[in-house]
Amino acid sequence: MTITTTIGAVVCTPLVAEVFVGAFVPVDSIGMLRSAVEMVLLPLIGGVVTRAALPLTISKVEPLIPNLGLGTALPLLGGVLAGNASAILSAGVTLHIATLSFNVAAGLIGYYFAAVTGSDERVRRTVAIEVAMKNNVFACILAAAHFDSQDVQIPAATACIWCPIIAAAMAAYWKLNPPCVPTPKLPSLPTDQRRALYRLVSP
Repeated sequence: MTITTTIGAVVCTPLVAEVFVGAFVPVDSIGMLRSAVEMVLLPLIGGVVTRAALPLTISKVEPLIPNLGLGTALPLLGGVLAGNASAILSAGVTLHIATLSFNVAAGLIGYYFAAVTGSDERVRRTVAIEVAMKNNVFACILAAAHFDSQDVQIPAATACIWCPIIAAAMAAYWKLNPPCVPTPKLPSLPTDQRRALYRLVSP
């Protein structure tokens, strides 16, 4: 699911920006597409090729990769937040309510859409987190690189504050409320087989 949405973001992000943001400010959709390919698609392809070429080496360093990714994202996130700190503070509570509502609504829509399609509880929760926690750092970098207006950069930077809080809250709640695993229903045996089994177990 993560790979699918990540690849989809490469194309969909410039398209959505062109349709919605382009009505208010000029959008360089081709430049955004190029940046998305450079920041998302090429590293993804490089990771797949490296894992296929060096499976033993990658298996040894794989436990370190989440921390490495976090250590790489934090300076980027910190730089964006620091550059927009005054604007975020001066925007008031309305911006934070809008950003928080957007991420919560995205998670709820993902959860209930998965429910409507017949997915079990584990898949519903996975989809909810996946939808609610899309890459705000990526959005910040694209906004900073392709939009001069700070008004475009501020919502993405604000989302970087709330997304980890929402994800942590969702993970904590669902950890305390694990999904119920239904007990599989055993098929019933024909009458003659039940009688034979009863004779075997009867003293």
